[in-house]
Amino acid sequence: MITGNPAKVFILSPATDKGGTYASKVLDAETASLWGELNWVASVPEGASLAFETRSGNSKDPGESWSKWSAAMPKPGKVTSPAARYLQWRVKMGGTASGDSAVIQEAEIVYQSLNRPPRIETLQVGDSAGSSESSSSNSTSKSNGAASKSGSTASKSSSSESSSSSAQKDSIPLSWKAEDPNGDTLVYRLEYRRVQETLWKEIEKDLKAAKHSWDVSNLPDGKYEVRLTASDRLANPPGQVGEDSCQSEPILLDKTAPEVAEWTGQKVEGNTFDVRVLVRDKTSRLTAVEVILDGRVDERLSLLPEDGILDSIEETFQVHIGDLAAGEHSISLLAEDEEGNAGAGYLLFTVP
Repeated sequence: MITGNPAKVFILSPATDKGGTYASKVLDAETASLWGELNWVASVPEGASLAFETRSGNSKDPGESWSKWSAAMPKPGKVTSPAARYLQWRVKMGGTASGDSAVIQEAEIVYQSLNRPPRIETLQVGDSAGSSESSSSNSTSKSNGAASKSGSTASKSSSSESSSSSAQKDSIPLSWKAEDPNGDTLVYRLEYRRVQETLWKEIEKDLKAAKHSWDVSNLPDGKYEVRLTASDRLANPPGQVGEDSCQSEPILLDKTAPEVAEWTGQKVEGNTFDVRVLVRDKTSRLTAVEVILDGRVDERLSLLPEDGILDSIEETFQVHIGDLAAGEHSISLLAEDEEGNAGAGYLLFTVP
């Protein structure tokens, strides 16, 4: 072939190119994966050559963040590119002197998704109120703290006793939500410790359900923490097991009712009866105190402490009653703490 200005001469030959390179599309393993064997089926004429190279990365399009092309693989073998989500291979082919070249029928890469650890989304200790320590408003009183009735009485003798009941059950419900990105079956371990302790104690292990009833009947009152650990060990060999842990906020365990500790300063002046009452709780603050005269429950009255606010585990109350008829009378004092535990005190006295 002869061309024009400037003049050039080209010689055309029926022979084909003696070599070339082909790059595959990017393989998406959908998650970070470990690359295994690269195998292929090809026809390689005598005197021709064929070698594969690979590279990997975590972006869809190859770029600077990808690994460099691996060393050439003249025969099938293990891929040396780093674990990643994406992989690409290319093949370099050299032809024979006569122009024959290798022909690839298929290529196959074996890979395995890397195990990703489970993830705990939520841990709830107790009922639907949540896992944090419960609290309630200070505005729990209903009246001005003085239960009064007009009349003329005098006190001659008295006696008292107290009783209590616990509203908190001997078990606490635990529930949680967790997921595994690989879809592995999860098992759970629950532990607890008292606040300011360092050693975790086992509640239960090898749980498969995402809930458990925690038996606290043998635990003393106090603040506790709960730790949940999720593991995918049933689906993965040692060394590849994934775990996640979650620790609750401190929770208050209060199974003890308030106590009507003492009645003091009983005094009669004219037609009134006065008494001073000390009420205390072991763990949580008092939230309600009521007085009932002579069993008349429908006429119960709420009390405020002497300092005007129910805000501590120990409070003192002044009970003032007037217009009492002669004879035997009784006062019932009902107290409740913020965990719903209720206690009662009872005072019996006689008016001549």
